[in-house]
Amino acid sequence: NKYKMTRPTILIGIGSGGLRSIEAAWKLSLEAPADSRPLIEYIYLETDKSNQPASPKIVMSPLTIDDIKASKQAVEQDYSCTTSWLNGQVFPDNVFSGAGGSPIVGRMTIWDKANRQKFVTNLQAALQNLRRTSLETPLVYVVCSFGGGTGSGIFLDMAYLIRETLSNQVEL
Repeated sequence: NKYKMTRPTILIGIGSGGLRSIEAAWKLSLEAPADSRPLIEYIYLETDKSNQPASPKIVMSPLTIDDIKASKQAVEQDYSCTTSWLNGQVFPDNVFSGAGGSPIVGRMTIWDKANRQKFVTNLQAALQNLRRTSLETPLVYVVCSFGGGTGSGIFLDMAYLIRETLSNQVEL
């Protein structure tokens, strides 16, 4: 069957570039007959609350911060060995309408505890959904653009977080 994917997949889009990519994949999957659609779970991470996915099948994991100064202090306390990238950086007061093309602002959003936990919960739910229909080890793909702030800021941290969360449960 030309439509059937060989493995279940978790497709993660970061930022507006990632959203466009996973929406294109979702639309392409709709071309397959209903009984042979690929097993794909979609997760979308975004710092701009107004940038909503076109399908309810794409689970949005918002990356917003009410008080970035408090969040920065918490990151420095919780992860003191990994915060040298914060030194001397200028941040906005909050993050609701995108990272503003600043990778450091994008990166800060994934280190926020509430954002990390919401993403981890969505990731674990996606894996459970796939496991209900297939015993095969799922693949995980992360797509984003490196031209803005959200994707370019969190891509590597996201890969680490996925590996840490799903160790030995998926193929990265």
